[in-house]
Amino acid sequence: MEDSLHHPAWGYYAEGRVRFGADKEKQDFTTFPLAMRPLFGAMLAERLYMLWRASRANRAPNPSPAPATTKSGSDDAVRKFVVVELGAGLGTLANDILSHLRDHRPFMFSKLVYVIGERSESLQGLQAATNRDFIDQGVLHVHAVDAQALVTGELRMQLLSMVSSEPGAYAL
Repeated sequence: MEDSLHHPAWGYYAEGRVRFGADKEKQDFTTFPLAMRPLFGAMLAERLYMLWRASRANRAPNPSPAPATTKSGSDDAVRKFVVVELGAGLGTLANDILSHLRDHRPFMFSKLVYVIGERSESLQGLQAATNRDFIDQGVLHVHAVDAQALVTGELRMQLLSMVSSEPGAYAL
């Protein structure tokens, strides 16, 4: 199965022949409800916003005890919030989520790092093309990893390496 899907010379994903889209006659498969876009992405974006607020990642870290009435830090000190999507297809869901956050939750958007983990080079290219503006803004990153990297810890190491090169603390 591994070779049939990911072999560099003839694997299904490696060859770039995966077909996504709304036309069911021409697509191979899809796990993303295209008929519901962009509302599905907006719904997930709002859920991410609630998680961000609940995680307290939207508050600056307080290095020393301070009275409850004192604001702890500036907006610049607010930690980044990392979202990881594995196997993002064309990157459409990422685009819908990021577009919604940019338009409706700009402060969270300014503190967001969205990472697509994708093993297939051909799909990485499609994801980058779909999200070029967000990549250029430094909000979205495409990394050559997949769900197996969760087991080995490789994904966490890549994320830590990525975020440690940028200023500010991150919520992982």
